[in-house]
Amino acid sequence: MTAKAPHLQLVDGPVDPNARIGERMRAARLSLGLEVDDVSRKLRLRRDYITAIEAMQVNRLPKGFVNPYIRDYARAIGMCQNECVEQFNSQCGALAQAAPEQVVVRKDNSHRNAFILKAGLAILGVVVAGGLAFAGYKFITTPAETEMVAPAPTIAITSPYNDGSRLPVTASPALSAAMNAFNLEIRADRRAWIEIRGADGTLFVDRQLSRGEVYNLRVGAGWTLTTQDAGAFSWVVDGEVVSPVGIADQPLYTMDIDNAASALRDEIEENAY
Repeated sequence: MTAKAPHLQLVDGPVDPNARIGERMRAARLSLGLEVDDVSRKLRLRRDYITAIEAMQVNRLPKGFVNPYIRDYARAIGMCQNECVEQFNSQCGALAQAAPEQVVVRKDNSHRNAFILKAGLAILGVVVAGGLAFAGYKFITTPAETEMVAPAPTIAITSPYNDGSRLPVTASPALSAAMNAFNLEIRADRRAWIEIRGADGTLFVDRQLSRGEVYNLRVGAGWTLTTQDAGAFSWVVDGEVVSPVGIADQPLYTMDIDNAASALRDEIEENAY
């Protein structure tokens, strides 16, 4: 009888207990008869984050949320949360989340940099000398009556959107023109981290907002919001605070901003009567 190669395993069969934690979590999900979409709906977590955890591809997960996502997923499939986080970090997560200064080895390029600086200064001298000679030639050969034309003034173009929101985004056809014009902002009531992405995954915000800082949201474009503390932020409509985004210390994963805007609009219209 021919022995089975040790690196081959059945996709849905028993998994070696020494296998990487991502593969073990996938096996646990399959043993419960759950698809990725089932877990995604249950946790309100993007399906590509779940597949990234199973494949242990840390670069596909948002910074600062790797361990919370692993804990939520482990809880959903009945595995030990602490064990999953510890093994994931020991196998690949700890290196991926380390500060760049801890993993980058700097080389001593002082001699090379000095050479480049000297070469650059020499080239600059040649260019300046050539420019001055050419300018003198033009001064001598240009007739005195030649009309000098002033350059056209620069026109500043402003945009109502900041940073990534200036990228072209297709509005959702399910929302009316009035909904697209809904003036919605989010305000930080205390310093907290937030992530805002476009429908195509474009990352607009991935940082901590300071207390009182406001960010303009584009309604009807399929944007999503993620934060570990929903109670740290408030919805602002037409410059007025309407309500908290969520409960204090409660995480929100890829919250649909269009749906939230629709609910806020309905609430405002009901209170108007």
